[in-house]
Amino acid sequence: MDQTLTPSPSRSFRAPTRLHGIGRARAARRCWPVFAALLLAPLLALAGPSESIVLTEGATYRARLKLSFFQCFASEERIQRRFAKGGFSQVKVFMSKRELPPDWPARYRSAAGSCERYAEGVWSRPTMPRTPPSSVEAWWVVPPRGAR
Repeated sequence: MDQTLTPSPSRSFRAPTRLHGIGRARAARRCWPVFAALLLAPLLALAGPSESIVLTEGATYRARLKLSFFQCFASEERIQRRFAKGGFSQVKVFMSKRELPPDWPARYRSAAGSCERYAEGVWSRPTMPRTPPSSVEAWWVVPPRGAR
């Protein structure tokens, strides 16, 4: 006996217009910060596979960033804020190699990851060893002006 399920004519499928009592737009607004945090979390990661470096208070450091596709949507200001929260001051973010200062090492002028991003900042916390976040592909200290 063949029994197939067919919807009854009195019951038609109608997509829900509300999600658990919250309108769709409101639900999207509530979910956006969580989604954004998940996308940008690697910028805040404090452990990574790279080797540790001793950050000296007052020294200037440069970095070539290795960002994922979604992290590439982060603005220059957002990246600056993330580095500032991490202990750097006077942070400069370069969105392409055309913006880099002329004394930037040639081997670090190519892109790493899904997009080109570079940063420079002064370590403003006490001297300490630190493992670079996973979003930092390479970092180094900038020699003082007289040593360049």
